[in-house]
Amino acid sequence: QTLYVGQENGSLDGWSVETRRKTRKIGISCPINALACSRDGNKLVMNDEDNSLRFWDINSGNYGTNTMVRGHTDYVQTVITSHDGKWIISGAEDRKIKVWNVHKATL
Repeated sequence: QTLYVGQENGSLDGWSVETRRKTRKIGISCPINALACSRDGNKLVMNDEDNSLRFWDINSGNYGTNTMVRGHTDYVQTVITSHDGKWIISGAEDRKIKVWNVHKATL
């Protein structure tokens, strides 16, 4: 198992839960304030500079190229995935909470 930590400098670090050592370091283009992992552990969803959410495929390394959702008008501050993996809930500085359908990438 890997724990991912996003930082304001745009660094996304993966840490092995078992060994407690850093296993990955990935540079992302913007400060990471909101980060959540999919239920299956294969994708991360995080904020982007343009007030959108982007998905990162952990296995392939593709960041934001395939799936992106927009709907907030200000910086995304928090994101969480539902227990069943069907929904993503995000909150932003626009004082709105959005509920997204994961499979359709829509509100």
